Amino acid sequence: MRQRSADIKLIQAFFKLLETKNYAKITVAEIVAEASLSRTTFYRYYTDVYDMYDKISVAIADKIVAELAVVFSNHSISSAELFSVFCQKLDSQKEYIKLLSGENGGKEFFEIVIKRSFSTINKYNTDLSESEFFAVKFVLFSGIATYIKTLMDGTEFHSRYLEMYKKILLEAQKAGERNE
Repeated sequence: MRQRSADIKLIQAFFKLLETKNYAKITVAEIVAEASLSRTTFYRYYTDVYDMYDKISVAIADKIVAELAVVFSNHSISSAELFSVFCQKLDSQKEYIKLLSGENGGKEFFEIVIKRSFSTINKYNTDLSESEFFAVKFVLFSGIATYIKTLMDGTEFHSRYLEMYKKILLEAQKAGERNE
């Protein structure tokens, strides 16, 4: 338990430093000083600051994707419900995502989310109909693209921005049903 608490302290220190400094310029010395821990403790968990950034990003991406995986497995969920769940998952991690991908973070966060999402989606591809598989991919990638745009514009992400995508998806699904 003590080791896990040290890792949490390191992560908290990293995020605190990330509020004011680009992650590529944060040093191990700054993190351990902020966390009041030793360098040895840092190296027990991470090889360097980049490794720390990657591991934190992967953990957050995996948390979002794992929670969505439960939703993916529910074949009765509608596209609108899927969008809502996705927005809730993004919103629940919003502060961390903003720090990891904002002006002091890096684009790597979204690359990690996309990579982890592909892996999860492909795992469920055999369980989903072609229409469901398309809906899941559309929700994830339109959500990620919208979030990236809000970061680039310097605006706050709101789930209502995804309403347009939800309408497009519903129209595409209706058109697909008419063509079947």
